[in-house]
Amino acid sequence: MKTRQGFVSNSSSSSFIVGVAKIKKSETAQFKKWLFDLNKERGCQDYDRETQVLSTTDVLRAKDHSYFIECDGESVIVDAEVNTEPTVSIKLDASKDDEYFVVHIGNDEGDGNFWNEYSGNYDYDKVDEDYFTGYQKEILNVLMGSGFFSNVDYKIGAARNG
Repeated sequence: MKTRQGFVSNSSSSSFIVGVAKIKKSETAQFKKWLFDLNKERGCQDYDRETQVLSTTDVLRAKDHSYFIECDGESVIVDAEVNTEPTVSIKLDASKDDEYFVVHIGNDEGDGNFWNEYSGNYDYDKVDEDYFTGYQKEILNVLMGSGFFSNVDYKIGAARNG
């Protein structure tokens, strides 16, 4: 039986963090140690679909094996896969052997968490930097200004995911 991890296809609401960052060569070993320690603390294996380190070669092949990472030969693009279709991207130099941190986190809270009975609509504005906790907050903090990256783009929010 196949099970899908991450975002789900039924119609409900999800918060998300999507990001892509080019890792500074001088920070690669320290960053990978940080990520390894974080995943170990979470009980994850070395490979975690929510947080990946990809080489330039991996990124260039992404369209062949990933449904949320794209590469047009000039940029690395990560799609949040919700109805509002937010994406993030950074420039890619295909001639260089760089490494990229790709974040694709989707939480399936369901519609109830975002329904505002006073307005009669979904209220996704409550999702900001303070909304996330635990390892997700740590990842967001690293994206927001850790010094590991030479270029970074990320978005957070919530929307319908189906």
